[in-house]
Amino acid sequence: RHDGYSWVPTDTLPSPPLGFCTFNNDLYALGGFNIDTCRYGMMKWTGSSWMPVGKLSTSFGYSYMKTATVFNGQMIIGGRFMSVNGINIEYLAKWDGVNWSAFSGSVLCSWQSQPSINDVYASGGYVYISGVFDQVCGQVAFCCAKWNGMSWTPLNIGIGIYANKCTSYSSSVYVAGGFSNAGGATSQAIAQNVGGGWQSVGNGAKIFGQTSAVYQGKLYVA
Repeated sequence: RHDGYSWVPTDTLPSPPLGFCTFNNDLYALGGFNIDTCRYGMMKWTGSSWMPVGKLSTSFGYSYMKTATVFNGQMIIGGRFMSVNGINIEYLAKWDGVNWSAFSGSVLCSWQSQPSINDVYASGGYVYISGVFDQVCGQVAFCCAKWNGMSWTPLNIGIGIYANKCTSYSSSVYVAGGFSNAGGATSQAIAQNVGGGWQSVGNGAKIFGQTSAVYQGKLYVA
């Protein structure tokens, strides 16, 4: 961690984290963490050590939690998992700090053996998800969708592609990933959603967009 002047080491994590999220003034590391014979999707920072949270099924193969956001007072978590703490929760979960539950419904993918949620992002009263999927809660949605608190709206990018990071910038939502076309618009690795439709962003980024952020009025993509 950085204290404003220098880097300070923290207690070691069992494996490299895939992301972080703050919730109720606590810091959580997300990933797939093996401790003894169990696998956990999150590690909570206590101020001096990491505490495992969210036990995942080990029968599913490489299960992990990758991304999280806070929406309506709860943490919404996405990744690649089939159960949390013994509860049947697939790919999208809710955590209120004590209890786990499923968020909305199931996620399916016809072109991969398992779907994955690569980003969960809250902005403007919506939750956006992006990843590798073609159906969310019975709604056809190709790799991107938004939730208004009651139902899903598809923001179809394309079939057989990878959508990674969602970021809100200048009243639009941008998605970075591995694609050259978004909803019929030529969009190389980064696309802009305007009014539910996709537009290209200049010449885009060569090969692959992994993550993005807004800093001092500018959109950054890596």
